[in-house]
Amino acid sequence: MKNFTLLLLVYALLGCGGSSEGAISNSNRYYAKGHYEKAIAKSLDALRSHEYTEEAEAELNYIIAQSHEKLGELDKSLELHKYIVTNYPNTKVAILSKTEIQ
Repeated sequence: MKNFTLLLLVYALLGCGGSSEGAISNSNRYYAKGHYEKAIAKSLDALRSHEYTEEAEAELNYIIAQSHEKLGELDKSLELHKYIVTNYPNTKVAILSKTEIQ
């Protein structure tokens, strides 16, 4: 529940617009319903097929990381959180990822 609440908080704080809003919203919906594989697939597809702001890219990667955690793939989750912190250090999501690393 903590992770879902964090995802909703991130979504509300970012206030993303345009196509990123749809991609993030779709990924969040799958995550919220417990369809973690679908959340990963939708997020990866969005990252491959569109250009997003740094904040939106970080959030899509965060959804992927959290989905891997829910699937018990803790190594993948941790690596993605490190990736977010390294590659998107000035984003709000990087702050959340730092808490996941500790």
